[in-house]
Amino acid sequence: MGKRGGKAEEELRFDAEVGRRIELLRVARRVTQRELAIAARIDAAQLYCYESGYARCPPFRLRLIAMFLDVEVGALIPEINITSGKSQVIHYALAGLAKALRVGNGTENI
Repeated sequence: MGKRGGKAEEELRFDAEVGRRIELLRVARRVTQRELAIAARIDAAQLYCYESGYARCPPFRLRLIAMFLDVEVGALIPEINITSGKSQVIHYALAGLAKALRVGNGTENI
């Protein structure tokens, strides 16, 4: 079908890629799921869902995860292949969100 929980295939791939990046960086930093979950103020089961692409990681949690892993939020957000006007709007919205989150990285509170 290409949809799970009403999400389009493009969204599913995006969520899965965000989760893959979280997991890769977590493992590279030798951080356990439990440690990262505590830093992100969630339980390990929810982090597993993010890493597996079963659940979308909200921007606030992405910010906490990025801060703990010592990376820019943009390192967790993949590029979107622009194929339609709707995708372009999503691309610009996410780019703006990533930029806004980077502004305070290390110098301002969330």
